[in-house]
Amino acid sequence: MEWKRLWAVAPDGWFPRETWPLLVQLCRHICMARWLGESLQEIRLGLLDPRNPKQIAHLNTVSVLHEREGRAVTALMEKLRLTTQQRVNSHVAGPQQAEQAPEVTPWATHQ
Repeated sequence: MEWKRLWAVAPDGWFPRETWPLLVQLCRHICMARWLGESLQEIRLGLLDPRNPKQIAHLNTVSVLHEREGRAVTALMEKLRLTTQQRVNSHVAGPQQAEQAPEVTPWATHQ
């Protein structure tokens, strides 16, 4: 699903065959980051006893893993030149880009 989303918005020829392993890894890290984020949300819904050291340790572990996945996603997106900073010319950015903001939020697209 992530592969299709990334492929659909990329300009023709953006992902030559030699970049596919990086793209595969990016998709995996996005999915893992989403799953860990959902796990953190479940913890936030009150399933965590703040007086229980084991549960606090579990929260810390999930938080660290989520942060690590986020860093991996960022690094791969930079390598594949998929970040806004790498794709948008500075003279185009600003009010024009704000007008082109998508109506769908990123966190709503994974369903």
